[in-house]
Amino acid sequence: MSLWLAEDADDVIQAATAAAVFDRLRAAPFVRRARRRDSLSQPDG
Repeated sequence: MSLWLAEDADDVIQAATAAAVFDRLRAAPFVRRARRRDSLSQPDG
């Protein structure tokens, strides 16, 4: 079992990284929209 876990550790890490990147990309439009709203409500200079 431990050998199987060790062999698949890279796959698990890659899958987790891909999931994190996908969540970040999916949340990006909301983050940009929030930043744009903040910049509009608080104009600089």
